[in-house]
Amino acid sequence: MHIHQYGAELEKPFAYVADGSPFAVTDSYFQRLHELKTAVGTAPELVHAGDRTVAVLDSLGTEGLESSFVLGESSLNPVASNQGGLQGLYERITTSQSQVVSVLAEQGGGILNMSNNPLIKRNKQNIEAFGIPKPNSIARNVRNWRFGATINACAQNSPSTSVEVYKAAEAANVIIGLGSAFIALYANSPFNEGRPTSWQENRMDLWPTYFADATLPADRKLHYPPPVPFNNLRDYFQWMFRSETSVFSMKYTVAGNPSLLEFFEMEEWDAEAYPGGESLRIKPTMGHLATHQLMQFSGARVRFGLAEGLAESGVDDFLGAMAGRHDEVEAYMDSVIDYMYIEARDPGANFPDRALAEEDSTAARSMLISPAALQAGLLNNIAEASALLEQYDWSTLMDARKGAAISGLDATVGNHTVRDVCRQIIEVAGRGIATDEQWMLAYPQYVVETGKNGAVRARSLYEQSNGSTPLERIGSAVKSRIAVLPSLL
Repeated sequence: MHIHQYGAELEKPFAYVADGSPFAVTDSYFQRLHELKTAVGTAPELVHAGDRTVAVLDSLGTEGLESSFVLGESSLNPVASNQGGLQGLYERITTSQSQVVSVLAEQGGGILNMSNNPLIKRNKQNIEAFGIPKPNSIARNVRNWRFGATINACAQNSPSTSVEVYKAAEAANVIIGLGSAFIALYANSPFNEGRPTSWQENRMDLWPTYFADATLPADRKLHYPPPVPFNNLRDYFQWMFRSETSVFSMKYTVAGNPSLLEFFEMEEWDAEAYPGGESLRIKPTMGHLATHQLMQFSGARVRFGLAEGLAESGVDDFLGAMAGRHDEVEAYMDSVIDYMYIEARDPGANFPDRALAEEDSTAARSMLISPAALQAGLLNNIAEASALLEQYDWSTLMDARKGAAISGLDATVGNHTVRDVCRQIIEVAGRGIATDEQWMLAYPQYVVETGKNGAVRARSLYEQSNGSTPLERIGSAVKSRIAVLPSLL
């Protein structure tokens, strides 16, 4: 019997409490977190990059940074269903949130309840002020990915749910296919670079901007969703590593920029070290497959961990499985991995603030755990979730992703609205989690019932503001959306 594991990565825009402007953390932030964690006995360790402290690790997970000093990331270790499950994950999330909020408050900062910081402009000045230096980056300097696109603290709440290998492709279909509902429920960035916009979730424009000037045309498609659902893991890997994609390494460039599957077809390849330019010969290994599992940026990824010692093994058996016609890839992967899970990427970051806590305390309390609960419920009830998915045309669902980013619940999916889809996934997910976990769906239920996701509530504050300019009105809205301590909910 499969023992479910539940984890999450929560990205957190840091802002000054006084005015909502970006708050760049320093070494003292991590040192204070280290002190708090030491006091409660979770065995923390500081992590350094050059002369900067960039994270603290402990038994709960990692408190670090995503792409800048104004965007934190809480990466929480998974909790097994027989060791606490979703309730255990909720406790980890709230412990992490309490520690981060407390330390930031000591320094005049807080977590902004937005999925970006609309007071940050994506310009050279802010990239230099807030960005984490990456001077020798192939992605930046060779493939021309625009790291500055992330400087405005675009943030997501990314749940991870373990899956059986033979169910992984089906699970990916469900989470990618129903992504418009997750986008609409958690849309929380209606402003961008000091301006109000027509979009509810400007965060969804991150990857098109990030890859817009990529040197390799294939890189500009890394965020595109699949054109058809997957029948199996062979389909998934063929889509990810198809001929028009390019192999990637942070340490060298491969002659001819082959796709990963093309790279696997030859015993060795000429390559050039980066930086430096020394000539290399690179032999494909299963470690390359593990590294490349991150190389797509659509609504969900299939993630896995190779068993110890297999990263340096050859790829002939994998290629043999890929040449099959049935579930040979599943059988092979089942024999070489320690775990597999679905990492969702569509829910925008939302954090309980004072206004929502006063309006609906249960919705506020469930906000941080609800993406994980929704995903867990769908994947625990995957037969019904797949049946729901089949009620809609796949291409229509993919088109609805952009519609949901613009119009939220009011976007259309064929003859239905995204709000209809949201109602359906909440019902299906509710039948996939335990009775004492039902409260974890309170926030998405609140959004569907009231029509007020984070973006709608933020726009309401903007409209009520007495500011004389759009920037002043955004500033007024933002500074009232600072996350509160979980203990206050």
